[in-house]
Amino acid sequence: MQPKYSNIFWHEGVKIFKENFLENKPDQIRIDHLENDVTKALLNVLEHCSDKVLGAFHRMINVKKAPGAFELDFQVTDSEKLRQKNTKIMLSIISTSYNTKSNPAYSTKKSRPDACIFSADTAILIEAKTQSPLIEEQLESHIKKYLGSNTTKRVITWDVKAAIICGMNIDRN
Repeated sequence: MQPKYSNIFWHEGVKIFKENFLENKPDQIRIDHLENDVTKALLNVLEHCSDKVLGAFHRMINVKKAPGAFELDFQVTDSEKLRQKNTKIMLSIISTSYNTKSNPAYSTKKSRPDACIFSADTAILIEAKTQSPLIEEQLESHIKKYLGSNTTKRVITWDVKAAIICGMNIDRN
């Protein structure tokens, strides 16, 4: 991961905006930044945790690779390096409060994945949603632009109940 993002407390959050600026803008600014902060927090946990935690995360999405072989990338921009991987997964992390929906008017021109976890032969592209639905066209754009064919889609949903259940399934030893 780029050194800029190595600080566990770095965030893109809403605090960088003055309230009067936010009052004149749509709620999307708040949502985008919260989603980026949540994704960054996930990457921080995966980067600084033991291999057991990363291994548990891999098991949740059915990845059977050694956890220590993975690198992390935030706000993915390289559209070529992941295409050559043998295993390609488009992982959506969404709230149970919001559904996936189609929006043909959704612009994918500037769309970029929130993060990527990758190794020599595996790429896990991540799109996280906190306060908005997952747009099918955005996922398809990510797959087409960054992963290509033979991509598996996985979804993890989160809410308080799911977090407790997932926490109970992680080996704490």
